[in-house]
Amino acid sequence: MTATFYKDKNEYIVDSNSTLAAIKPVDFQNTGVIQHNLQWANGLYQFLSIKHGLALRAESLTSIFMSYVGYFSKYKGSIYGLTGTTGNSPHHEYLKEVHGVDLLTIPNFIYKDLTIFPAVICSNQQEWHQEISDIVNRKIAGQRAALIIMETIEEVEALARHLMLSGYDKSQIFIYGAGNEKNDEKIEKRYLELGDVIVATNLAGRGTDLKISNPVLKNGGLHVIMGKFPGSVRVGDQGFGRAARKDEPGSAQLVLNEEELFEGCKGDITCLYNYRAFKENLELDRDRLCEQPSRNLKDEIFSKYTDFIKEISTPTGYKTIKLKSPEEDNDMKKMTIYLFERDNKIYLAVADENKSIEKFDVTEMLADIDPKVDMHIRSILNKGGHSSSLNRQDYELIHFIIALKDYLIYRLFLSVLRKCLT
Repeated sequence: MTATFYKDKNEYIVDSNSTLAAIKPVDFQNTGVIQHNLQWANGLYQFLSIKHGLALRAESLTSIFMSYVGYFSKYKGSIYGLTGTTGNSPHHEYLKEVHGVDLLTIPNFIYKDLTIFPAVICSNQQEWHQEISDIVNRKIAGQRAALIIMETIEEVEALARHLMLSGYDKSQIFIYGAGNEKNDEKIEKRYLELGDVIVATNLAGRGTDLKISNPVLKNGGLHVIMGKFPGSVRVGDQGFGRAARKDEPGSAQLVLNEEELFEGCKGDITCLYNYRAFKENLELDRDRLCEQPSRNLKDEIFSKYTDFIKEISTPTGYKTIKLKSPEEDNDMKKMTIYLFERDNKIYLAVADENKSIEKFDVTEMLADIDPKVDMHIRSILNKGGHSSSLNRQDYELIHFIIALKDYLIYRLFLSVLRKCLT
């Protein structure tokens, strides 16, 4: 049923540039990104392939899973990010609660010279296209350049056709985010001249740094038109953020088609903002209360799976690594390695087949063999991380040191063999 309603150049594109033509999902409502490595599940990809007469591919199964929350939690306190679009207060609280991060607002270094014009709401699609065309012509008459952000590739192409049919110079209309990555790169590298118009998906609002020429800069910079009411405050901020960058002047406005807006608001822009805030808060609550517990469970199962793989493929026969001292372990098991820090020194302790404990100061050895691993292990220990935070290099070096100390599984075999022979 879903395959029937999904449309080419809306929810997906048919990519004929690859070796084998394939369906590529598009995150059109948020980022505009074409997800080349994603394949829809539950038969949707296959039915869309049938719809377009493409070769069928087998359903792909997710063999491993780790959510962003699960991944980031392994490096808690070690990952930092900068963004200008974290949303509003409910988004901040969500990030704090679900991701366990702190947020800090840094004042702008440079005043943003952005003029935001009142939103324009048109009665139907024809008026909507014409209003956008009229605004573009007025801005171009003022010796400027324009960026028009639509939602889907289909809408981008339709508006570009309307501009051309209206007599606009075809050589100055550029389409961005429609799946031609080489074309997108060319647009990003060139300087926008007087009269240039980019018609783009939300991809253009996702950190794209559009360059403008000096004549455009002197006449007020880039003018941004968002042709769709943003489904998220972050998407809106990103779109308007394409103008007035790096101490440049710029302007932006919404130009909307009333036929596509929430009927309960009847063209009231304040109502639309309030309704969007309500929907976003509802979605955040649903994700926090319903989706995140499911992701946590999958993360836990995957963590158990990786621990199991490490146990059965251990190079020394010692199955478990615990980031604590033996004295702190209330559930000690044989054949266990302990890694801990004390007085700024790193220790390894080994519980052998008889649970006998032997400790080693490996501070100098770690630093001599691989300083990067030494720093990573110290970082994990200082922040109270879990053993799953150890990467492959950490894991292999720990077992290498244990092997140097003669703690290998063959010792157990030899002891059993000696008992059998005596």
